[in-house]
Amino acid sequence: MKKRLIEHNIPLAEISEESAREKNIRHGHPSTLHIWWARRPLAASRATAFAALIDDPGPDEPAPEDSGFETQREYLQDLIKRITPWEAVKDGNSEAIEEARQLIAEQYGQPPKVLDPFAGGGSIPLEALRLGCETYASDYNPVAVFIEKATLEWPQKFGIEVELPKEFVHGSTRMDADKEKSVSQSTLWDEGETEKVNLLAYLVEKWANIILEEAREEIGQFYPHESADGLIGAREIEHQDGWIPVGYLWARTIPCQNPSCGAEIPLIKQFWLAKKKNKKIAYRPVVDYLNKQVDFEILENAAAIEAANFDPSEGTVSRANARCLVCEQVTKAKQTRQLARNGKMDELMIAVVFHHPDQFGKRYRLATEEDVRVFNEAAVYLEEKLANWPHLETPIPNELAPPEGHRSCSNAVYGFTTWDKFFNSRQKLSLVTLLDNIIGGYERIINDINRLLEMTELSDIDSKNVTLAVMSYLALTLSRTSEFTSTFTRWYPGAEAPRNIFSRQSIAMLWDFEENNPFSDIAGSWKAMFERMLYGSKASFNSEWGQYGIVNNGTATDLPYPKEYFDAVLTWTLSIWDLSR
Repeated sequence: MKKRLIEHNIPLAEISEESAREKNIRHGHPSTLHIWWARRPLAASRATAFAALIDDPGPDEPAPEDSGFETQREYLQDLIKRITPWEAVKDGNSEAIEEARQLIAEQYGQPPKVLDPFAGGGSIPLEALRLGCETYASDYNPVAVFIEKATLEWPQKFGIEVELPKEFVHGSTRMDADKEKSVSQSTLWDEGETEKVNLLAYLVEKWANIILEEAREEIGQFYPHESADGLIGAREIEHQDGWIPVGYLWARTIPCQNPSCGAEIPLIKQFWLAKKKNKKIAYRPVVDYLNKQVDFEILENAAAIEAANFDPSEGTVSRANARCLVCEQVTKAKQTRQLARNGKMDELMIAVVFHHPDQFGKRYRLATEEDVRVFNEAAVYLEEKLANWPHLETPIPNELAPPEGHRSCSNAVYGFTTWDKFFNSRQKLSLVTLLDNIIGGYERIINDINRLLEMTELSDIDSKNVTLAVMSYLALTLSRTSEFTSTFTRWYPGAEAPRNIFSRQSIAMLWDFEENNPFSDIAGSWKAMFERMLYGSKASFNSEWGQYGIVNNGTATDLPYPKEYFDAVLTWTLSIWDLSR
């Protein structure tokens, strides 16, 4: 029995270097589909899969004449180095990848059957599929299976190039108020110039835009734009006419426990709004000692910050010890937690972040009573929406959160005992509205797909399966949007952008947070999430794979395949068992 190349030697230094570099690659990477903590590097998965599948030629077999190497081993080692970098796959299969595919095809005579029974985020089976293998993936976790299907199955099954009339491709995605008319409006077309599109990518982008516009039409007024004349609703303004609120900055508060004080303590980790080399903006607390109140002012530049003799890095809370700005008494961490559990922790809107589509950078202003009024109106509308929820169960995630002492989420110690408490009312409203439009869009989506398949004569494709794929990508977009839509979304002044709830592999307590506008274009918005997801799946949507992965949800101890069915089993440990020889 021949040994495989991986049993002899592989260029570990180069593989490790490329795997480490890949951690910093986000644009175009499949990891943008959904977070999976144990995701394996594509570089290592690709290199080791190839080395585990290809036979070791031994020390004496000569290399191909035009390869520039003396032995086949040297040639294969160099090929592994060439297929490992991100550049080998980011724009589709490179020449090196095609070489590797050809070698595997020649050795096996047909695509080798490869199984990953613990597929997780799908890196190993994705790379086996890229190398031309007949790939099977399995996992016990349904979230992992969902990610695998979105990575290994649906893009390859339904990412078909089709030719459509330009009127169809570039038609309006803004839906009529009468939803019964929306399908016919979105699918009107005339004979004329055509355009080639990827079927799945086109459908996902089209319906993501439709859902965004429908949600904006319903609740956009709760994120009013700003002009010289003040705030105006999203329905009455086009983007180029005003500044768009992209975020609202909040701080949690507790009452000072000094009996002679009782002031409200804003719990703020730091006061920076923008902290870049050429742009420094902060907000500073202004204390009214007579009325025992704290207001704020914005310091627009480094000179103003220095003139105020103010250090924005020094907040009011550290390790849950809260310092009162009025009397300077410190409420100890234990008491802070008890106040929070007793419902004494509140929230205060401090500032609003704006961005203009036609201008560079962001601007800030303090929150006003009008901002608070609009927020409160959103809370009222949420209650009305929930009271008339048309689907089977409540959309509010009221399941129990991890208990106190949990190693990755111990927020119950602050009263966050159920998941719905991780969101404020306007965040709940935006997520619920997007969810409502996704669920309610099923019939319209399947009708649209039926019409499109009839138009393109793709009668062998099941429209229900295509609809399932489209709905699933919309659900993934909603999930990614929710990562930036909670009271644990951090504002990062170094980039003037929000950081999602999973900036680390745990949900740490957050004192001051950013409330994202899902209808903006910045990080964490619905549009940003589905565009990033589509770009991250670009290789899957646009490459010629030749086949798709077969994904199974179940235990590795009871796989639905006969004995000796696979040529190789590649697992998360990147080990291999030879089952064919």
